[in-house]
Amino acid sequence: MDTKGKEHRLCYYIGATSDAATKIISEVSRPMSAHVPVSKICEKLKKNDIQICELKYERKLDLNSVDLSKMRVAELRKILDSWGEVCRACIEKTDFVNLIKELAPKYTLTNPKSDL
Repeated sequence: MDTKGKEHRLCYYIGATSDAATKIISEVSRPMSAHVPVSKICEKLKKNDIQICELKYERKLDLNSVDLSKMRVAELRKILDSWGEVCRACIEKTDFVNLIKELAPKYTLTNPKSDL
């Protein structure tokens, strides 16, 4: 399994990794396949393991609609970090903004499929 970060942690919590202590994957997958709301699944899972429902994911940013110059440097660094990029020569905020604008076509979906 080649997951990192929160995805790996979720897989560990439900027992989908080889080193996991518990195997509650069926208790998660069955309700999901029956389209049970997430809040109901979490209510049932709190009895076994509350950590699963405490995982939070960051919202995906639409770089076309966000004004990068108004974001904080920490947020800009987080964008670069999520792409696996590092700005070693960045001193000012504009350096981060310019690098993100330069790398954005490489990491963002340029033409989303609207015919689904």
